[in-house]
Amino acid sequence: MENPAFKIGQLFASKEQFKQAVKTYGINNKKLVKFKRDIKDRINVQCVEMCPWKLRASKASNDAKDPTFQVKTYVDNHTCCTNSKNPRMTATWLSQKYLHLIQVDANLSILAFEDIVYQDYTIIVPRVTLWRARELANIRLAGTDKE
Repeated sequence: MENPAFKIGQLFASKEQFKQAVKTYGINNKKLVKFKRDIKDRINVQCVEMCPWKLRASKASNDAKDPTFQVKTYVDNHTCCTNSKNPRMTATWLSQKYLHLIQVDANLSILAFEDIVYQDYTIIVPRVTLWRARELANIRLAGTDKE
């Protein structure tokens, strides 16, 4: 999901897809959100700043083999400020997001990478995280070349 928007009743194919959508939402909107409760069949998410925003999802059915998650509660009311740093923007997330860019230029400079990420998200990312993201993307690309 490029820019997720949530609504009550919305379905996600799996718990992992829901969590990825929440992370992407936080990064795109410059909000720090945390997984307050993350258990097998239920996830509660809230804003770190203690504003009213919250999101709750649980398994859509009682069938243990059905991984589908459904949004049950959603309060879309952020009263907090935006944040220029986001710990959810990990090296793994960046390597997936910018895989196409690193595929074109495997030796993309960290400064250029930093500028691109800042232009896209206006978020400051530590250079070591960008370096790790570039390395992870190169490893992933090398693995696809072998197949």
